[in-house]
Amino acid sequence: MSHYAHAEYYLQVLNEVNQLYRQGGDYVNKAIRQLEEEWGQIERGQLWSASQAPHDDAAAQLCEDYADLGADILMLTKDVDKLMRWSTTALSAAQRLGLSTAESAHLGNLGIIHRNRGLFLQARMYFEQALNLARELGDIRLIGTWAGNLAGVLLEEGDVDQPIQLLNVALEFARQTGDKRLEATWLGNFGLAYSFGGKLEQAQIYYMDALEVQYLVGDKRAQGQTLGNIGNVYAEQEKYDEALKAYMLALDIAQELGDISSEGKWLGNIAGIYSAKGDYKTAVLHHSKALKLHRTIGDLAALRTELNNLGGALRVLGEYDHAEACYLELLQINESVNDKRGQIVALQGLGLLTRSTSRIHEAKMCFEYALRLAKDLQDVDQEGILLGYLGTLYYELADYTKSLELHNQALQIARTKNDLAALAMHLGNLANALNALGRVEDCIACAQQALTMHQTLHQQRMVGATMGILGNAYFSLRRYGDALRHYEDAMIIAVNVGDQLNAAHWNANLGYTLTALNQKQQAWQHFLRAEEFYGMLMLTDQVVTIREARQSLGL
Repeated sequence: MSHYAHAEYYLQVLNEVNQLYRQGGDYVNKAIRQLEEEWGQIERGQLWSASQAPHDDAAAQLCEDYADLGADILMLTKDVDKLMRWSTTALSAAQRLGLSTAESAHLGNLGIIHRNRGLFLQARMYFEQALNLARELGDIRLIGTWAGNLAGVLLEEGDVDQPIQLLNVALEFARQTGDKRLEATWLGNFGLAYSFGGKLEQAQIYYMDALEVQYLVGDKRAQGQTLGNIGNVYAEQEKYDEALKAYMLALDIAQELGDISSEGKWLGNIAGIYSAKGDYKTAVLHHSKALKLHRTIGDLAALRTELNNLGGALRVLGEYDHAEACYLELLQINESVNDKRGQIVALQGLGLLTRSTSRIHEAKMCFEYALRLAKDLQDVDQEGILLGYLGTLYYELADYTKSLELHNQALQIARTKNDLAALAMHLGNLANALNALGRVEDCIACAQQALTMHQTLHQQRMVGATMGILGNAYFSLRRYGDALRHYEDAMIIAVNVGDQLNAAHWNANLGYTLTALNQKQQAWQHFLRAEEFYGMLMLTDQVVTIREARQSLGL
């Protein structure tokens, strides 16, 4: 068999496998098995056609067809670098042959590949080129497809209004052409748009609509993505048990399909839920599994996310050496690709770590360097966050005046941005500094403002934390009854949202308050609960402190 005949034959094999995959349902696993059985010969045919494409029109057509006819299943099963090579050579072949429709398709597929790697700027450039070419051709299917994909990238970049307009176009064209798969995709992207805009109930309606269509057409991979997005909404609403169920369903689908990228993503999100519930030990196990998968497929964007999240969970558990290794690797990767925003994230992690280990000078250097990078990038959001971290650092150094100054600067940025969540956070930090300076009435005023904002945003975890700040203020004033009431509210909220760490903190503070009220038996019980929570979280230093407090009661 000649090289050309071999490549042509296995192109048809790839096309048949891809069509089988597109039927959805049980056909997906059958298609994946067939692809793996034939993969060696398919890859050999593609490599030959790509090598001959620059000077052989027939080979160039084959090269273009390989990336086109196998696009759906290859996006699921093959590594990113291989997809990049196939699509890049196919784009060159299409341009050489003057195949404008195919050129638009391959530009768009390159956009998808870059988006999946977290390279949103490059993805947007590819999608814009693909969309412009589709408009020149008047191809309504491609116009809708690339308008919808462009909307998704713009959402990732923080734009909400323009994506809604693009998605209306995409959804209309999908319905005109009767493409149910694309209709479900754009319904899901509407969900993303409303989720990013803070309209979570509306987002959930679109996700449910998308999921219904995906079940109808048997698109399992899309079902997994939508279930994950539903989990994201539940997580944002602090409905952690519901979020966990949705993520587990998404994980099951990813594992069934052999979709390593999605498996890693959902493992990471499951880990995030365990962290939110205060179960950092289980979170570390899931983050570690996700990290291993991302290394396997070379997904740099996901790898960086998991290094940061794993470092955070390890830091809370007191496994400082392992946490530091994560942050240092993250910093090295981000420096190697000249990603200054990524460097800021790594430096924040190192700053928090070195602060936890009393390496205060190093922590200060990390936060200040990150702040300079944020100012260079004119990233005022990160600037506000870093000012807040520095304010907290100076608070721990007992320089409350400097802490107050920095928190006020962070607060001003949040006011300029009209960022209610950031305003609430910085008001809470400001309240702590004011309390330490003896300006307790001002502390209470700030904390009450923060509390109202968190309640407006339905941030139950932060409502509980702010209740705790008010409890601290009333304790400072020796208004133990008011302190008791606020600590009890804070503790109940922490338990309800599954926040074991704060449940431990507020039980401990209830113990101290009840001790001040000479209610030793009740104080003993709260100290015991705090000790149990700290023990479950393996926070041994806190266990020792609380045990000593309990024993001092003499009961």
